[in-house]
Amino acid sequence: GRGDHPCAYTRRERLIYYAMMMMMMSSSGASFSNGNNAFSSKRYHRALKHGRFCASSSSLSSSSSGTHRKRMRRTSSSAKSAAKADEETTETTSATTTTNTSKSTKNEREAPLTTVAISGATGFVGRKLTEKLLQQGTKVRVLTNKSNKVRARLALGLKSAFNPNVSVYKWETITGKLEWTEAIRGCDGVVNLAGAPVATRWDKKYKETLENSRLGCTKRIADAINKLPEKARPSLVSASAVGYYGTTRKDEAWTEARGPGGDFLASLCEKWEKAANKAKTNVTVVRTGVVLEKGGGALGKILPLFYLYSGGPVGSGTQWVSWIHREDLVDIMIMALKNPKKFKGVVNGVAPEPTTMNGLCEAIAKATNRPNWLPAPGLAVRVLLGEGATVVLDGQKVVPEKTMEKGYQFKYSDVNSALDAIVNGP
Repeated sequence: GRGDHPCAYTRRERLIYYAMMMMMMSSSGASFSNGNNAFSSKRYHRALKHGRFCASSSSLSSSSSGTHRKRMRRTSSSAKSAAKADEETTETTSATTTTNTSKSTKNEREAPLTTVAISGATGFVGRKLTEKLLQQGTKVRVLTNKSNKVRARLALGLKSAFNPNVSVYKWETITGKLEWTEAIRGCDGVVNLAGAPVATRWDKKYKETLENSRLGCTKRIADAINKLPEKARPSLVSASAVGYYGTTRKDEAWTEARGPGGDFLASLCEKWEKAANKAKTNVTVVRTGVVLEKGGGALGKILPLFYLYSGGPVGSGTQWVSWIHREDLVDIMIMALKNPKKFKGVVNGVAPEPTTMNGLCEAIAKATNRPNWLPAPGLAVRVLLGEGATVVLDGQKVVPEKTMEKGYQFKYSDVNSALDAIVNGP
């Protein structure tokens, strides 16, 4: 090839080249630098090389000054267009590089999730998470303690039970058949949701159940992950609860930076999180609030009362309720699976606008068009649930500071829009 030096071009091209240099220097005062209005000789070499200047040599030697000026303006326009095109190409390349860098920073896993293992997949949150992952084309491996795999499948619900992308793995401590270890091999991520229900009566034996159901399952998952080669280990998204922070009636918002409280639930959550963090991989702990949706959770017990015109707040009604729509909670977990490095650490699985028990019941009454008039006395609830009454009679005002900093945008930020969507939505 002729190279990029002007001497390598024909006499006509060199004349055009030097004429353009002189014209640009005298008319615009642009210097040959890296400024926005500057044009480098290298760009002109490139323009000449690709035939962007096609004026004839007579444009430089014409005796008619009007024709000369007209041709020069035309050539100048071509030169500017060429330079602009070159700058746009450079800017596009730079923008593409920036975008790719941004993508790699925000989304370490650019490819879709292929396989995810879930413990607690048959629970209130797990069923929706399984359903949504399957909709996205992800294979789901259900980790269960149930002795019957068919029963475990049916517990997923009709939308997921017979999906060919679902497989079930048992943990049989009696026979020593540990299917979970093989289930986790080859996964992109693991979600740990297993644990006995909290909103019930506690006694010493049930407290042990609450602890063993969480710590035992989490330990098995962490051990299974650690047995794999370092590069083959999936990330872990493990549930916890806002009970970690203890309880308060003060109007003080707590973020992920706050330390643990001093009651039983706080101690349980602290142990639960420590067990999860023993996994030698990227671990995301999601401290979940009161999960709202039809068919389970808190609303599974409260909504029927309102429909029977007997709804009302539990206790004083002034206790804080840090809530989240189930759709948002599931999406946070999927986002953490797709961005394990970015979400490493603790995030609060609660909506940005916590409410009180009175506020929650008012929102339910408005959505159902039923009265909010029959409170449940705190004393009666304590007699019924014992120490477990703390879950509904005491609360904490928690906000998702880290969750939002990491880029999650909530679909349901206020309790009124959430309840309207739940009650009156499809």
